Amino acid sequence: MGYTMVVANKLAFMTSSGNSSTVQILILILFAFILILSLGLLWLHINAIRRIQNQNRLKKKIEAAAKKALSAKSNNLAEQLLPSKEIFTRRGLAALATVYDSMNSKNKEKLKEILLNMGLSDYLAKQLDSDNEDYLLEIIHLAGEMNLRELSDNITQTMIENKGNINEQYEAFLALARFGSYDNINKICMDKNYVQVLSFRSLQEIMNAYTGDKPKLYKALLKSPDAYIVRVCIKAIGLKKIKELAPDIAVFLDSENMNLIIEAMRSLSALSYMPAIEKITTLLKHDRWEVRGVAVQALAALDLEGNVDNFISALQDSEWQVRFNASAALRKIKDDSITEKVLATGDKYALDMLKYMIDFGQIGGTV
Repeated sequence: MGYTMVVANKLAFMTSSGNSSTVQILILILFAFILILSLGLLWLHINAIRRIQNQNRLKKKIEAAAKKALSAKSNNLAEQLLPSKEIFTRRGLAALATVYDSMNSKNKEKLKEILLNMGLSDYLAKQLDSDNEDYLLEIIHLAGEMNLRELSDNITQTMIENKGNINEQYEAFLALARFGSYDNINKICMDKNYVQVLSFRSLQEIMNAYTGDKPKLYKALLKSPDAYIVRVCIKAIGLKKIKELAPDIAVFLDSENMNLIIEAMRSLSALSYMPAIEKITTLLKHDRWEVRGVAVQALAALDLEGNVDNFISALQDSEWQVRFNASAALRKIKDDSITEKVLATGDKYALDMLKYMIDFGQIGGTV
């Protein structure tokens, strides 16, 4: 706005000074600038339309090639319909990824067979050296979707060379998981110098996508120097009911990491691992209330009837959430003596929670 005012003032000055020819020249320059700008925008618009048209043309060609190959005894005709000079380009790979995602499994396998015969794996391996982040993401994603396991080492090397890039790390980890690449995932996760930057949810998704021997992978990764990785594995062991690994996660009850202790208790209770009861009982005295609260829940899941006294003791905890968890456990137990035992403690916190339970009809009796 300021620049426009300066130009306007300049024009006014020139006009008042009788420099009309100069003003006319400036106006012509302004109109020429607007015309060039308009033509440039028009060119960009036309170019964008052409790109879309070319993309759609490539998609149709890929679909036709796959369809033809399904009905033919040889892939030769399909390959003629799908020239490598068009497919083995960034634009071609983008079209390929879109079409491949939308195909049924039978068509995917046939199209994959055609492209592998054309040298797709070798081409993608070379493209993994690209410095273009978006292009790398497209390549890694396509390799994962097509289950090109032969690219595991290449993708792992790309991960190592691009440490800290969250998008590349996610796509690469996910591809390796789909490949069931035990050695490469283990290599990355056990590397003290490789810091993963993914969220807990993303890591869960990756571990869940792993197509190899999950118990073997989880057992190995429990020794990872990255506590985040260890926590994801502990959680996965519980969710997938891998009971043979219960002793391996029980050792984390002695961890100095609060989150690992909590995750271990939750998984051990999900696995009904009774040998953990003794250690979990001691965690009712842990310094962190978060640990004490989950310890109550874990004991309730492992042995509800056998921990009445522990729950009553937890009702005397200074933290409300711990007391609430204890009351939630006690209300599941049909024992008329519970109210009397709580009253006998004379503890203010325990009596307040007992009153809360009675007021909300969670337990019978009066205080």
